[in-house]
Amino acid sequence: MVSEVAFLFGLGVLLPMAVILSLIFAKFRLPTVLAYLLAGMIFGPYGAGLVTEVETLNLFAILGIVFLMFFIGLELDPNDLKRLGAKIFTLTVVEVWITFAVGVGLGLVLGLSWVTSIFVGSITAITSTAVVGKLLIDRGRLRSDMGRIIMGIMVVEDFVAVLLILILPQIALFGQIELVSVLILLTKGILLLTLIVVFSVTLAPKLINYISQFEVQFSEISLLSALSLGIFFSYLSVVLGFSPAIGAFLTGLLIRGKQSKFLLSKIIPIKDLFIVLFFVSMGTLIEVSSLLQELVPIFVIATGAIAAKIVAGWFIVQVARLKVSSGEVGLTLTPIGEFSFVLAKEGAVLSSVKSTLVSMTGAIVILTVIISAIGLRGSSTQVADEEYKLSATRDVE
Repeated sequence: MVSEVAFLFGLGVLLPMAVILSLIFAKFRLPTVLAYLLAGMIFGPYGAGLVTEVETLNLFAILGIVFLMFFIGLELDPNDLKRLGAKIFTLTVVEVWITFAVGVGLGLVLGLSWVTSIFVGSITAITSTAVVGKLLIDRGRLRSDMGRIIMGIMVVEDFVAVLLILILPQIALFGQIELVSVLILLTKGILLLTLIVVFSVTLAPKLINYISQFEVQFSEISLLSALSLGIFFSYLSVVLGFSPAIGAFLTGLLIRGKQSKFLLSKIIPIKDLFIVLFFVSMGTLIEVSSLLQELVPIFVIATGAIAAKIVAGWFIVQVARLKVSSGEVGLTLTPIGEFSFVLAKEGAVLSSVKSTLVSMTGAIVILTVIISAIGLRGSSTQVADEEYKLSATRDVE
């Protein structure tokens, strides 16, 4: 049973420390995402041990990824992604395959087993949708050509990640993949997309227009409506075997026009709190003490993953004809995160996979975020999230 005192104490410790660390990181023009990760790592159960109610914190953190992806979906134009559809799929396959191959190769060179190496390759191949989305927002790149392509890649990667979560344990346990399971997953994906498209195109505009009539007298109704749309389709996504991020993003993406601007104005005030909780909770998964024994493999794998992402970035720039450097694209795709933790946790329970995989993944997350942030720091003008708030407010008015 959850202890109210322990949970409130945990929030009372984590949130102020996240604020202090984020102020320090902001002073050095580093992403606050890293500050949130470190706050969870330092004060979590594997650090100072001041925070123990991690499971409850993780439940709140799920809302963070839901609101972030719903927000990003509302910000983007589906017509742009539709126009780039086939190209985005090709770019994603190449980008994931390059990083996966490098990760597997480095795992074998470091003396890891074939199964562990396959998990390492998968963990490094999947970019963190949450981290990249936050970086693009903070740097004012979300609505750029690069931002649209990268977020399209993120959506396809999320589906790849779900597929890996399904098949990797089967490979580790049985040495083969059940084709029926893959076909069922694809069928569920088509069903999820169909339901979201039908709702977003036919019912959502009428529903949002009706609710907006009560905005002046009952503003809380508008807020609840905005939250319920993102949460409901995230729930539907989970029920069908996908991540909550997929359902939230697709729903936000397919609600357009004045309806999307209306919803944006409602969720902006609360999304940041849950995003902080999400990254803090990821930090609590990192076991600091075990990392000292894995410093060499962590550094080698992280370095290899970054190099692979930069190579993939060059390919993306050439194919998509982006007017940015391949280094900027590669470094933006460098951070790994939420799905990598899920894959690591799936592997850690198997006897054929290295037991410290979760902690190694946490360290690689931190390294990839740090290097990505430092590399991107001077590449473009930093744009604060408040500018999105102001522009969304002006659009609604």
